[in-house]
Amino acid sequence: MHFDDVEFEVDWDLAPENAVAWEMRESGCFKWFCNVDGGLDFEDAPSFGYTGDWRNSLRKRPEMEVERHALRGEHE
Repeated sequence: MHFDDVEFEVDWDLAPENAVAWEMRESGCFKWFCNVDGGLDFEDAPSFGYTGDWRNSLRKRPEMEVERHALRGEHE
């Protein structure tokens, strides 16, 4: 397990319904990645206490991982 994984946790209950990921940008701001009409839009997001390197911050929404595996026919 990577240290950044235990340092903080994204609260997906606070995410917009169409958010597919969360990350810290190089500028230091935090964003939700949101699906909008087949493209992506970015909305401001809380930091959730993340203090790691921005390059290690990307977190995919857990439901998206479950859906992706289901579409591939993968089972847990």
